[in-house]
Amino acid sequence: MGRASDTKLPAMIQAQQLRSRLVQDGLLAVCGCLVLLIVLEASQLATNADLWHHTGFDYKLYMDATHRWLAGGSFYPPQQLAGPYDLEAGAVLYPPQMLALFVPFSLLPAVAWYAIPIAITGWMLFSFRPAMWAVASILALVAFFPWSFMIYVYGTPTIWLVAVFAVALRYSWVSALILVKPTLLPFALVGVRDWRWWTVAISLLLVGVLMLPMTLDWVRSLTNGHGSNAGILYSLENVPVLLVPVAAWAGRTTARGVRRGGSPHMEGPLPEAGR
Repeated sequence: MGRASDTKLPAMIQAQQLRSRLVQDGLLAVCGCLVLLIVLEASQLATNADLWHHTGFDYKLYMDATHRWLAGGSFYPPQQLAGPYDLEAGAVLYPPQMLALFVPFSLLPAVAWYAIPIAITGWMLFSFRPAMWAVASILALVAFFPWSFMIYVYGTPTIWLVAVFAVALRYSWVSALILVKPTLLPFALVGVRDWRWWTVAISLLLVGVLMLPMTLDWVRSLTNGHGSNAGILYSLENVPVLLVPVAAWAGRTTARGVRRGGSPHMEGPLPEAGR
């Protein structure tokens, strides 16, 4: 009886190793196909003259608005405050609290606007050491939702919120900063059970009160906007890019203990992230 068990155990281990190797090889093949698809899509986008024409469009839009405000003008264009306007043409839609980000970067080279959030996001993804299935999931998001990632081409401020959310998956209270874009509210609630989250949220509220005239202008510019980009689903196209950090976190292979300055909730599933 003992000898039979002894002979079965190595066979079971070998079978498990074989299954694991087959799964890994399959995932590698999937990743290879997805990378090829991404390269093909990128090559097509590279020949899109209209895309090149709009490269950095949102970055320029917000830097121009910031320079205008620093010169004593209105942060929000007059046409957004005067009455109904079409959001398709591009508009300044972030609250005045974002000037804390815009003002410093209006004085820095444009490359810093892109490089810093990309580096933060990339580092957080790398720090999770995602498993192969998570890497495949990330590549699938890029391959099947390429337009969601155009925010990095346009220089949309959302690239900073992606970086904030990636950090928030380790330090949950940081997610309160995403409240500056209400249409991404679900992602901002990751750390809602952490007292530090409430400290940040209340601080943002107080800044809005201190800048009340601009806050009212912001609300007016939002309510005056019309078109397919208006409404609470305005940021729906940003969801795939925000799911990239989620995939990396869900498939993390690093130690899952509490990090210094972090929160013990990261042991549990994402909905429990505020604990």
